[in-house]
Parts: sequence; structure tokens; C-alpha cells
Amino acid sequence: FAPFQSFGRFIRNSAGAITRSVERKDCAPEEALGRELNPCFYCFRADWLWPHLEKLKNNNAQGEYYLTDLVQVAIDESEKISSIAIDPNEALGINSKEDLESLSLIV
Repeated sequence: FAPFQSFGRFIRNSAGAITRSVERKDCAPEEALGRELNPCFYCFRADWLWPHLEKLKNNNAQGEYYLTDLVQVAIDESEKISSIAIDPNEALGINSKEDLESLSLIV
């Protein structure tokens, strides 16, 4: 489904722990096949978040500051990372004209 194709992916190890969050445009071909999408809904402890926001860099395919990079920072610092499953309709978003056209077909 087109609106989800641009979503980043969560990468897990064999034990099921999240080891990486990668934006779609930065995915290796095998990562892009992953089915666990990242809609980028996050909850952070404020005392951890604020100092780490200043460390974000924009050295990626889009030249943007990714909040998803904070997932890797937390993993590198051995912070607890978890996820929950949500109804895919809760993650629908519009990032392009094509997304808008796709969503208008289901609304």
C-alpha cells in the first residue's frame, strides 16, 4: 500500500530486540523488505530527550535531522527500547501527492 512504502523499518536481532531504526531512503535492499514499519510515534523521557536532540546530525540521504536517530542513540546507551503494535490506519499520513491520491481512494 503506497502510503506505507516510504516508512522506515525497525530491524531486530534473533532474540527479537530492536537493534536499529532506519529510514526508508537509507535502507539497504534487504532492510527495505522488512515488514515492521516505523510510523515515528515516540515517547521519550524529557530529561533524556532534550540533551540528545542537540546531538542529531543530518548526514543521511535526505539531509534531514531524523528523530529516528534517537532510537540508535538510545540503543547505543543501553536504554530500554520497546514497541507496540497499532492499527495501520492510525499511522496513515500524507507526505506526497501520490499519498494523498491513494488515501482519497479509501476515505
